[in-house]
Amino acid sequence: VIITPDPGEMVVDIAVDDLGMEDPAIRVVSAANGANEAIARSNVTVRLER
Repeated sequence: VIITPDPGEMVVDIAVDDLGMEDPAIRVVSAANGANEAIARSNVTVRLER
């Protein structure tokens, strides 16, 4: 998870590498769940990228 500062907001970039993944969506959900605490504690935007 890469946290990139943006004017007026915090953006959490979650990079998804599908190599060897049966279902990349599972990894996306897992990565997003891992960021839940940060999201709950601050005003952030989550951007999922492949």
